[in-house]
Amino acid sequence: MVELKNYLFLFVFILGNVGGLNPQPPKIDSEIQPIFEEWVKDCTHYNIKYDISNLQTITFSDTVNYWVSSYSNPNAIIINERFKTHPTLKVIVYYNLGREVLNLPDDTTNVGIMNPFFDESFAKIYILKWDKYKTRYFDQVIFYNTKSNYLPQP
Repeated sequence: MVELKNYLFLFVFILGNVGGLNPQPPKIDSEIQPIFEEWVKDCTHYNIKYDISNLQTITFSDTVNYWVSSYSNPNAIIINERFKTHPTLKVIVYYNLGREVLNLPDDTTNVGIMNPFFDESFAKIYILKWDKYKTRYFDQVIFYNTKSNYLPQP
């Protein structure tokens, strides 16, 4: 009887936690989906843990004044529609996933993915040097994750 109770408790525990282990993925526009999947694959390759449970959507809108709006709603990444077919859409998506999911700070010291002063005129440079910028991006994630592990906890 005790053994049956233990199995029942284990079953209820597992059942109750399955939803927390596999949160619903965000709703993502079809143009962004392959970039998001590449970002997930890159995170896996670099052994980066991420939590997308609070992210509800990644979409386009014509109401965004600049290139993206995630500041007013941290659960959504809303990209200006004019970037839907722009060659730097990947940079925009990685940047915002870096801010909203990986908690990366802006990096104004280099041309790179986390530079908030993104300039469309650099599109060719971003495309030609994507691998270099992507490596630096994930190096930053590793650096900030390592650094935060050594900070005193409140």
